[in-house]
Amino acid sequence: MTIYMLIIERNNDMKILILGCYPPPYGGVSIHIERLSRYLINSDNVTVLGSTSTDPKCNFVERWNGRLVDILNKLMSRNYDIIHDHTQYYQFHSIISSILFLLIMIMTRSRWVLTIHDGTYPDRLNNASIIKKVLTRFFFKNVTAIICINDQLKSLVHEYGANPSKIYLIKSFLPIERHLVELPPEVHAFITEHNPVIVSAGAFDKIYNFDLIVQATERIAKHYNNIGLILVDGNFASDSCLQDNVQRFIDEFGLCQNVLILKDVPNPVALTIYDKADLFIRGAFPDGDGISVRECLYLGTPVLATDTGLRPAEVVTYQHDNIDDLVEKIIWILENRTKNSKLETVMKNEAEQNFNKIYELYKKVVSS
Repeated sequence: MTIYMLIIERNNDMKILILGCYPPPYGGVSIHIERLSRYLINSDNVTVLGSTSTDPKCNFVERWNGRLVDILNKLMSRNYDIIHDHTQYYQFHSIISSILFLLIMIMTRSRWVLTIHDGTYPDRLNNASIIKKVLTRFFFKNVTAIICINDQLKSLVHEYGANPSKIYLIKSFLPIERHLVELPPEVHAFITEHNPVIVSAGAFDKIYNFDLIVQATERIAKHYNNIGLILVDGNFASDSCLQDNVQRFIDEFGLCQNVLILKDVPNPVALTIYDKADLFIRGAFPDGDGISVRECLYLGTPVLATDTGLRPAEVVTYQHDNIDDLVEKIIWILENRTKNSKLETVMKNEAEQNFNKIYELYKKVVSS
């Protein structure tokens, strides 16, 4: 795990420590944290106080080996006004570790802001042990504020005892630069040689349904024999059996020339791929917010995503476990949808509003 140490001071009134993952790997949470930090740093009157990395591009990042005594030393060595926690450490480790982490939260005496990103969190929590549920209730009652990225998570947090006044609904999509880059030769050649090009991003984990998307591609190849599918594997989760099954499907269906699997793709490269694609498929179910969905809308690329009930209005949805519906919707989009550049301004405004909401929350909890 990475302790992401962005320590900023704005007008001498705010010091912030952000805890969470930092890319690579390139998942939605790590990209969100990177953008949050960049936007904070680029704001006026901000000084970066932490400098622990030799990489000048991320000289505010320090890795944590997972030992709680180390994080305690880090947190107690400075007086932070806000600790913004994206880790959900208390939920995904042993009961003893969870208790120690909660004690650390209390001992630091900082305002503790929690963001919950994980779309699978409701299932995880509802299936957790009674002790874990009790610890979660304690945590929710004692943090200063909780940011939920969708309504489902907001309802869950309220159900588990958080005061409604400390729950904030803020989407995870933050401002990005429309900075397209030169693609690696193999990727450029693949996109040039195939038409249409479909992209899906996630990881080789069952919730992202890469296997179903490959099977759908085999059916669609009967209509579009030059179709290309790019699977962007963020490599933040890995199921070797699922990956083997996907490769087996590719081999059995004769799709070796039609499917390209990419790992650890830097976000600027991923954005360039999305921009050149004819369709983006978000196969995750359940899902949190799906930053890649909003990235593609920003770029004007048509989006097809699982029907979570939480998708933006511009997204076409399909039943997550229904390959017939998936195939039908893919063909419909390819035949009826094109790039929509008008969405760039809409998504840009949304992203800026999301950042402003986070920053206003920071100011609110510091002044409380």
